[in-house]
This record gives sequence, C-alpha cells and structure tokens, in this order.
Amino acid sequence: MVHDHPGRDIGAAALEPEVLTSVGDHRGEAYHPVKLADVPPVLIQAVLAAEDHRVFDHGGVDVRGLLRAAWTNLRGGRVLQGGSTITQQLVKNRLLTPQRTVMRKLNEAWLSTVIEWRYSKERILEAYLNEIYLGQRGAIAVRGIGAAARSYFGEEPHQLTLGEGAVLAG
Repeated sequence: MVHDHPGRDIGAAALEPEVLTSVGDHRGEAYHPVKLADVPPVLIQAVLAAEDHRVFDHGGVDVRGLLRAAWTNLRGGRVLQGGSTITQQLVKNRLLTPQRTVMRKLNEAWLSTVIEWRYSKERILEAYLNEIYLGQRGAIAVRGIGAAARSYFGEEPHQLTLGEGAVLAG
C-alpha cells in the first residue's frame, strides 16, 4: 500500500525511454534526426567499415565495390554481397522503390552521381545516418542513429559506449 507523504524524499526513479514516432510519411517509425557532429567518430567509422569503407574514394558509385560484389555473388551462385555505396542506399531509400530491376539500378547510379556532385560527403553521411533502418521495437520501426540510440539504449548518440556503437553499426 502506498501512502501519500508530501515533501518526503523518495530517492530516485527511472522511466523507460520514450519511443517517439514521427509525423507525415514516416508513421509507425521511431525517428530522431541528429547532426553528424553529434555522432561519435567511432560509430561513424564502424558504420562506414560495414557499409562503405571507400566512401571518400568514389563519386557516388563504387565500381570496384560493384565488381567485387558481382564476383563474390557469381562464385557463390546467389546474392551474398551488395556493392551499393551509402549514397546509392540513401537514393534507393528516399527517392526510388526497392524493386530489383536494371532500370532502377541505373537510375540509382545516376542520381547518386548527381547527389555527390551537389552535396558534400559529410552531408550525405549525415542524411544516411538519419535514414538507415535499424530494426524494430515492437510495432515501431527504428530509423536513424538518433532513434536507435534512444530506443535501444535510452541515450543520445554522443553518449553511446564503444560497445553500444558497435551493436548499432553491426
């Protein structure tokens, strides 16, 4: 039984982190955009190592990466590896449908090149980190590093430990 004692110190209380959903075209998603400067460098490095380690060496399409992926997939007899850059993934997620057709892939390559001409790598990386799908929390889709840090760890991205950042990047 709880008694009401005004002015009595109760010590500490903890609340579960709130999962925020966005409005508009992202209904049913946890979304909390962040600035690139608020993302720890180790988390950025981990994401780039997993997704596009040559991000600063290509103009939106990584021909070497595409050839490597094609060779791996050919040897394996099925799709084992993708060759898309973070810019291509961003274009596919924001501007195109996910269908796997040659025409969509050509549009993706063209738009990626145009975006790389227009925007800095840092701006593209920030947009990607805010767009990337990072799992589900119940019925809510978690989109972006900011929402993932809040949803899974109850923290802001700059508060993540090395281990927590590695989990998100993986």
